[in-house]
Amino acid sequence: MRTWLTSLLVFSLCVVFAQAAELRPPAQVTAGTPFPIASNGTGEGTFYLIGPAQISKRKVNLGGEISVQGDEVEQAGMYTAILCADQCTSVHFYVRPAQTSRLSLLVHPSRVPVAASNAISAVAFVFDRFHNLVLTPQKVDFKVVPPEGAAISQSKTTANGTAWIRLTSARKGGPAKVGASIGDLAEMRDVQQVASDACNLRIKAVPGPKGIAVETEPVRDCSGNFVPDGTVVSFTKTDHTMRKLALTILRRLILLLAAGLVIVCFSFLQSQIHAASGPPKVELNADNVGPRAIEELTSKTISRDYANAWKTMTEALDNNRADMLDGYFTGFAKDKLIQLIAQQKQTGVRIRYDDRGHKLEALFYSPSGDAMQLRDRAQLGIEILDGGKVIHNEEANMQYLVLMTPGADRWLVRDLVTTPEVKP
Repeated sequence: MRTWLTSLLVFSLCVVFAQAAELRPPAQVTAGTPFPIASNGTGEGTFYLIGPAQISKRKVNLGGEISVQGDEVEQAGMYTAILCADQCTSVHFYVRPAQTSRLSLLVHPSRVPVAASNAISAVAFVFDRFHNLVLTPQKVDFKVVPPEGAAISQSKTTANGTAWIRLTSARKGGPAKVGASIGDLAEMRDVQQVASDACNLRIKAVPGPKGIAVETEPVRDCSGNFVPDGTVVSFTKTDHTMRKLALTILRRLILLLAAGLVIVCFSFLQSQIHAASGPPKVELNADNVGPRAIEELTSKTISRDYANAWKTMTEALDNNRADMLDGYFTGFAKDKLIQLIAQQKQTGVRIRYDDRGHKLEALFYSPSGDAMQLRDRAQLGIEILDGGKVIHNEEANMQYLVLMTPGADRWLVRDLVTTPEVKP
């Protein structure tokens, strides 16, 4: 009987102890909005809040509500709340973007030949006031104002915060305006429509005392627009001497190109060997991407650069070195990681990743090739430490929404945000 009572008492104490560190966040949290997290237990503990660009650490009283301020949850994505007393317990929750308040518009190119079919592309990205991509569908109104004639409007609904259109340039040259709007939010870009390539070039030759004078008639494109001043017109004289000189130059040029190709191939092989030894494995599926298909070389480059981005991010967080982010991050992604590293230094809390690989799915590739959106399903080991003490450790299947843009010689991660699981 005494043994049974002792066992019951121990069990009851274990239940009370287990409940002491329980955390209950709200079912929904909006970016920038303060909220409470309920806790159980008695006494004092240490509360941690880990987010995409945020680390908070403070003493709290157990058994009451823990207040989270709006500036602690400005970035959308997954957060980890940790409460440590005699032992640590943790819970995840997601912060969703706030209402739409910003619109970013990419229009390419800034100069376009007249009468060029689908030559102009416009891509709109929808953000909240904290620069979080708004993932719920939004209606974007695109508007084109040509130099002559009535404006043209077309509406598109965003997918993953992105909407796009293609346009054919007008037959007459001049400035056109391309814009996008959501309610009172509007962005406008100028596109200069210029004469197309010269068409039906005519010349006349007049013998003179010092040779033959050659002159073109006024140069126009096929729509009758004058080509701009400064357009280069090449005149070529062909005889036996010029032909021999051209062949000599061509031979030398071929030799130079061959030597350059050998150097480029050797450098590329070295970089591939070096990359294979360090970055995590990345698999890219581009079967359903649009509106533009991914070129084979671009596909390989995306996989390589995304793997290197994760490698450098992991090392930067582990060593508290924001300078390591320069190679593969830019824009919002870089800003958030710099802020996260600064808060690691301030609080003494550090995040470690054990990267087991990524499966990328290309969702959107802009018509002009200047932006790509992907979904990443990553297998990670995640460890959070306070000084030398591990306060959280888990094996996780994480999902990220990724925005990448091309740099000088590589693709850069411009936005990286955790999202709830979306089934393939």
